[in-house]
Amino acid sequence: MLKAPSKTTNDVQEKDLVRVVNTILEKKGVFQETIKKNSDSNVQEISINAVKSELNLIAKILGSQTGRQLPLDDDIRKVMEIIAISADTVITPSIDYKENNISYPRFESLGNADGIIRILDKLTLPPFNFLKREVHEKFPICPLHPEFLGVSLRSYCPNCFSLDTNKLHLVEHMICGYISEHDSPAIPTGGRCVYCKKNIIESEIRKIGRWYRCNTCGKKFDNHEIRLHCTKFNHDFEMDESNMMIIPSYKITIDSKSLYDYTLTLLEYLNDLLEPNSTRRTA
Repeated sequence: MLKAPSKTTNDVQEKDLVRVVNTILEKKGVFQETIKKNSDSNVQEISINAVKSELNLIAKILGSQTGRQLPLDDDIRKVMEIIAISADTVITPSIDYKENNISYPRFESLGNADGIIRILDKLTLPPFNFLKREVHEKFPICPLHPEFLGVSLRSYCPNCFSLDTNKLHLVEHMICGYISEHDSPAIPTGGRCVYCKKNIIESEIRKIGRWYRCNTCGKKFDNHEIRLHCTKFNHDFEMDESNMMIIPSYKITIDSKSLYDYTLTLLEYLNDLLEPNSTRRTA
């Protein structure tokens, strides 16, 4: 159980704050189980409203004690409410390349992805330190049309820039050194070597590499000419010309696994405000 900080400006309100925090810590499992086990929307709404009311009470007590605007604005409170009723430990985006859409499904009521990312980023910084930002996905996007996600990889013949190419597997007959080309990666056995006429057995052959053949111009080559392709407007561009898009996910930090544990940080923040000469703990 929590203990009230010393040197309070209002003993009654501070005791109320500690009581509320302890209550919601005890109710953590009850809230989550209620949401999980009950499909009845009325039951869920009651549990969600209970979380909201306790958060509002905490913010009200903190604000009245310190006389200062605490960093628990409406958007941040809404994020905390959503996390409170979820058992998730990571906030993960959904990426729809076909529909050109990035979303955070649990937080769509807060706006578009850019707005949600700005809100979640706030919770990665002091005085919150509630979330840890991680790279969920990173991919190139078209330099001319960066608002579209559709980018594919194209491999061309370096001689005629045809897309119609296929891989040839090179196999050596170690008895005579003859190298043959095969479309299939399977090692050929049985039959006779076309060079030395001896029967081919598996222990006497080995794969030594591969190259490619263009079915348009007939040229053979070691490596394709690689281009990125904007699927929306049907044009190519170089990798060096592309922009990189980073889509973040957010991990709830180990020392504050849920909204309720985060109230401990709020208490610590309050204690620092009440005792200006105190040294704030750092992670």
